Amino acid sequence: MATAKRCVDSFAALGEVVVNGFDGALTMLGLIMGFYVSDRVDLAVVITSCLAAALALGMSRISSAYISEAAERRRDLAQLEKAMGTSLNESHHARAATWIPWLVALVNGIAPLLIALIIIVPLPIQKTQMAERQKSRQVVAITW
Repeated sequence: MATAKRCVDSFAALGEVVVNGFDGALTMLGLIMGFYVSDRVDLAVVITSCLAAALALGMSRISSAYISEAAERRRDLAQLEKAMGTSLNESHHARAATWIPWLVALVNGIAPLLIALIIIVPLPIQKTQMAERQKSRQVVAITW
């Protein structure tokens, strides 16, 4: 029974990573498409906006996951203490109820942040390539 529960918990955690990563991908897609259809926008503005959105999304996911997971763990610990009729403050259950919400929050926050950063990576590369092309055009213009 415990093995089945761990397996279900692992799939649930993987599902959270996929959903949160997909949220980061769609956020970046929306921003980049919005900049694409608007008038000329400096690439530095696009990169900065995408980075800010990625950080905001990561922080939002971390805080919301921590708050909900910590409340769930505290409730479960209180129910267990009530059923056992004793305090579990110094137990492994109490320590797990303290650090597991941080772990869950970190995973929930890092997933959209990493996916968003992977999507943003080509933008600075494009910026440096554009700068190199402009320099080569200036060199050509001077030599002619």
